[in-house]
Amino acid sequence: MTAERWIAAGRRVVAAVVVLAAGVVVVNGVRTSQAEVSASTSTAGLFSAGSIELDQVGDSVELLFNQDELYPGSFTDACVEVIYRGSIEADLRLHGRRLGGTELDRYIRFQVWTSDEPCPTEGPPPDPALDGTLTEMWQTHGSYADGLVLGTGIEQGSRVTLAARAELLDDPDAEGRYTDFALIVEARP
Repeated sequence: MTAERWIAAGRRVVAAVVVLAAGVVVVNGVRTSQAEVSASTSTAGLFSAGSIELDQVGDSVELLFNQDELYPGSFTDACVEVIYRGSIEADLRLHGRRLGGTELDRYIRFQVWTSDEPCPTEGPPPDPALDGTLTEMWQTHGSYADGLVLGTGIEQGSRVTLAARAELLDDPDAEGRYTDFALIVEARP
């Protein structure tokens, strides 16, 4: 064999060794990738929804006003005792809206206050939580989002007494008017 043939044969052997080595690297690389792709882990999980529930005490079923024939200076009081029975902390708010009528709302002074005691027998304290007209109540606290805060972070078993007074203001334009409205005590997380 000539030197040229030895060199050519050597080149073929070297090329075969390089191809074989590359094949070994590729096979090892594929095996490693397959192992990474097929690896797994597991964990157990559980979700449970909490509850939000208000319960009203005794005959105080709702904060209800139903008064006819008001005259200037006359007033009516209402009260509700609320117990929070939910399993997660919540915020308690009061909001309301006018449902109909001839806008007597502008002539009704509306005061709201809270107490830790059962329904109070006395009138509002000197600094009630709310003191304005019913119209101002709807404008300021017309939804839960802007409701009058009665309690934050209340927990199961918490009790809140909500009292309110409505008084007809002395204005001749109030005569013959009426209003129909809703007051809502609501709890949310």
